[in-house]
Amino acid sequence: MKDNFDVIIIGGGITGSLMAIALARYGLKIALIDGESKSKFQTPLLNSRSYSLTASSKCLLEALDLWEEVKIGAQPIYDITISDGLPEIGAKLFFLEFEDTHFDEGAMAYMVEDRVIRPLIYNFIGSCININHFVSTTVTDFDIQPGYAGVTLSNKCSLRANLLIGADGTNSITAKYAGIKGIGWKYDQSSLVGIVKHEVPHNGQAHQFFMPNGPIAILPLTESRSAFVWTEKKFNAEQLHKLDEPTFLAELEKRFGKFRGKITLVGSRHIFPLSFRIADCFFGDRVALIGDAAHNIHPIAGQGLNLGIKDVASLAETLVYATRLGQDIGSTDILERYSNWRKFDVLSMGVFTDFSNRVFSNDNSISRLTRGFGLFLISQNSTLKKAIVKEAAGISGDTPKLMRGDSI
Repeated sequence: MKDNFDVIIIGGGITGSLMAIALARYGLKIALIDGESKSKFQTPLLNSRSYSLTASSKCLLEALDLWEEVKIGAQPIYDITISDGLPEIGAKLFFLEFEDTHFDEGAMAYMVEDRVIRPLIYNFIGSCININHFVSTTVTDFDIQPGYAGVTLSNKCSLRANLLIGADGTNSITAKYAGIKGIGWKYDQSSLVGIVKHEVPHNGQAHQFFMPNGPIAILPLTESRSAFVWTEKKFNAEQLHKLDEPTFLAELEKRFGKFRGKITLVGSRHIFPLSFRIADCFFGDRVALIGDAAHNIHPIAGQGLNLGIKDVASLAETLVYATRLGQDIGSTDILERYSNWRKFDVLSMGVFTDFSNRVFSNDNSISRLTRGFGLFLISQNSTLKKAIVKEAAGISGDTPKLMRGDSI
């Protein structure tokens, strides 16, 4: 017995879930294959994962009727300071500051914790009549044919659809089955991630300090807390991660500085090895890739999830228009249209983050002077600063309708 759908989405993370909601909103019948257990989102645990959502990602959440609930636990970012050096001694020569005056749409971005946004999305999916949510389930076999795409699940169910969407992360089994390769490498860096509570209010300010072994980002959360993403050489990061909490906190304070007063760790801390990979193309036979299944870039600009959300908006718009015209949404012509739309944007951001990491993650005196002078030149040009903020917010170029808050 085969259950038939318009689209099968493999991967129930934020990107895959938003893809399901976007398509279901416009009448497509969706199967969402989610390896996570139902109980995980009914009683979310305090964790250290949080995301920076751009203004355009916020627009998509508004268009999908999700933002009103998400914003209750979201912290707006009104000010971003970028400097070269440690916080307790200030910027070595120059620093660059972006304020909300450089962005006409209000807050430049929003910080949202995983424990806030994931349960809201999960509950919303439960109310969508066009979504069949298969939880605690994985794909065990694929069957791609000229007229359909099929999967067999670990619960022995067999599903068919016009299209498979791989939202199953960096080591995507969907991409492997479809024979989609990519270019990439591993960085000699890992990021230590966690949350701290501090004495001095952050007032919606985010900081990014560039140090020889990698940057540390300090990102505001609600209730006088901040998330940190501390990037170090891989060996150093592994040793730091092994430290007991008091010793780790002492090392963190050396990088964090004293501008937020006394800090204390909240919840768990995690370590993530860093890598770079962009798929050669974002589609195969009756298969499309979104999010980390299609691209994985350096977190230096906090754009990873936002790129995935833009994939969602672009693919949803492509598929909805094709459906209205009676076209086969799994056809090469349709999927190539999506891939071409996203490839340049993703590649541009990937090159930018990789280049920035290589330029700033060293202690060469000539490089330090050059990048300091570059920060100074940008800081003196208000028009250029506004253009950079607009690009980072994801509202420049050929922006999909959902990223503008519009209906498809």
